[in-house]
Amino acid sequence: MYSHFFFPRKFSSRKFLGPKNDVTFSGCTTDSGGGGTGFALQRSMKELDLCCEDNKYLVGFCCLHTLQLTLANPLKNVIGQGGLEERNATQAIHSFYDLQNVMEFGVWRKEWNRAAETVAPEWKGKVKKLAAPIVTRWWTVGEAARLIVLYLPILVQIVKNAIQSTRTDSKVNKIASGLKSLIDEVIIVSDIKFLACFHASYLNSHFSWLQKGDMAIGDTPGFLGRHMLLRYFFMRKDLEGLRDNGWKTNNLMKNFVQSLEGEEMAKLIPDPADPRKNEEKRKISCKAIQEKKANKFFQLAFASLEKHFVIFAKDLFFLALYGEIAISQAAAKLLLSAHAMDDNEDTAPGDKTVFSEYHQRNIDIGGLVDFLKKNVDLDKQKQSFHVQQITQDVMGHLAGKK
Repeated sequence: MYSHFFFPRKFSSRKFLGPKNDVTFSGCTTDSGGGGTGFALQRSMKELDLCCEDNKYLVGFCCLHTLQLTLANPLKNVIGQGGLEERNATQAIHSFYDLQNVMEFGVWRKEWNRAAETVAPEWKGKVKKLAAPIVTRWWTVGEAARLIVLYLPILVQIVKNAIQSTRTDSKVNKIASGLKSLIDEVIIVSDIKFLACFHASYLNSHFSWLQKGDMAIGDTPGFLGRHMLLRYFFMRKDLEGLRDNGWKTNNLMKNFVQSLEGEEMAKLIPDPADPRKNEEKRKISCKAIQEKKANKFFQLAFASLEKHFVIFAKDLFFLALYGEIAISQAAAKLLLSAHAMDDNEDTAPGDKTVFSEYHQRNIDIGGLVDFLKKNVDLDKQKQSFHVQQITQDVMGHLAGKK
């Protein structure tokens, strides 16, 4: 498939390079498929002799797409995708948007103010609109969930008013009736709160950072390669803190944690994740189901992060040598050592915790070094063409040995 895309390359390259026919590329970056097509693209280019030597060619993925997969993959597997026949939080979020959309803004504003008068007078006149919650479009699902949770009393009242004031065969009534059926289920509302909390505790902050630029090279959004290994370390650390019930003590997850309390959550229902056919044997509390789902969600999110961002600890590791002093020194020391650093070796000068200006958060140097030891293939890096281009003098200086 990709080869066909490059057949016209002779014509295209002549536009820029004249009659030269020996042009090759030294790397590619793709956003298609959330990073899944990067190496396929390289293979197709190689068939047409468009690539430089394998040991010099670099492949990168759009980090916004790959970060999105930490939401998309677990959402699909744990909560479920939206659809007219689906009964889950994803469909409820879509239905809130559909109801708003079918009313058009003038009617929506009128219904918002009408509902606010009943349940939240302080929000009368402060009309909010949901963006289309599309799972492939950055943070729209999480942001829609956040707004739904924040204004849930008003939105629920809008749904009730719409059902009462429209014909049963009208589009507004059908959407509102279907939506009410969904939000009457405590598990669905709890899942919406979970998505809003995941958005607040993890996804949003990393999306925001990835859209910034590097201050040292023009501050143009997107040029952050030399900082990505450290960012991967932070993203990994954040998800590790949420895994294995860690979410229960995270302040940004409190809306979800609170949703697990009450009589409705204590009810026993068949666990949908239990494959046994006997419904009685499958029964557990709604709260237990939600706790299992949360842990599974974070487990899958972590696996997705590892799969798509480990490249910065492997093929693109050399970029960290140009990063902030903490990461560049740790990376240089690792490369200069004959073997992985001894546990008792000093890992960086000064304090064990330093503040990162680029990431605006503290770096646990000991934790960073442990992370590098476990994820970096030292022998492979020493043979890397790109690492070898950085002279021993430069690395020695970075490592504080000269």
